[in-house]
Amino acid sequence: MICYELMSSGTTVIDEVYLHQSAAESRQLNLPKTSRTQESFSPARRRQCARHENGERNSNILTGGDTTLSSTPLLLLSDVLHEDPRTFAALISKTGVARYMTDLLASIEMDWTALSRGEPEAVRSLALFKSLMIALTRLSLTESGWNALAELALPEVLAQLQMLSHPPKQVFLQPTSIKEKDTPGELYVSSFELILHLCIAICAKPKWKRLSFKILDVVHSQGELLNQLMRAEIQCRMVDYATTLVQYIWENDDTTRLVIDGDSMLNQLRARPHGADTTQKCAKKPYSFVIPSRLCPEYAR
Repeated sequence: MICYELMSSGTTVIDEVYLHQSAAESRQLNLPKTSRTQESFSPARRRQCARHENGERNSNILTGGDTTLSSTPLLLLSDVLHEDPRTFAALISKTGVARYMTDLLASIEMDWTALSRGEPEAVRSLALFKSLMIALTRLSLTESGWNALAELALPEVLAQLQMLSHPPKQVFLQPTSIKEKDTPGELYVSSFELILHLCIAICAKPKWKRLSFKILDVVHSQGELLNQLMRAEIQCRMVDYATTLVQYIWENDDTTRLVIDGDSMLNQLRARPHGADTTQKCAKKPYSFVIPSRLCPEYAR
């Protein structure tokens, strides 16, 4: 269904929207549906109607009218990107699906305490978030997908996510709680790890330096938490991945060095050794841990 809907965004959709809009306005004005009425629409108006219709179609494709049910279509979309990344990444970019995905991501809210208790609504929100991370990571590893996400200011969206705006208090009172599975702190930290995965995927493309400062903003958005974990000397993948990201940017983009060196948290990350094995592998093989199937094995084939 996804393939069919995405590929139906050409002239046929424009003609259908044009006729539908003409009929609707004819009824409002008590006019007959004549070819004259249809001809009154300019090409610009027809394109505007088409974009509106495509946006509604894309929304229904991914959510089925309900954002809590959209995980499965997003995973199917990720599989389609896996099978034919070039063709479908271009279609996703042209039809507005990428914009809808970023808007959907920005709208997710999360109650981490409710999630730790396994409440259904919170669990569905987490599943939606993970599905979006998988699909966006695959999309960012394609040329047209990367360009579309850059135009949509994806790093800025990631730095301002509602769901990650208030870390659980438990993380600051008991930093070691992030090691306990399904606690609010562990769920929060593991979710931000997926954000860092996506940022590293963005850095895997040749034009990544255009977004280097914005990616640093993503890391800095969790600066208070990162400082707390480093002070408590907690070894975790979130700190390791943030370290890898900051060090990679510092080493390969000279324009960021003044900013990184001038910020205590970023500079501390830059000065850290690559202690974790996963971090060492990431430094040598940028693609090795941004493969979506390794982000969330329970959601990817």
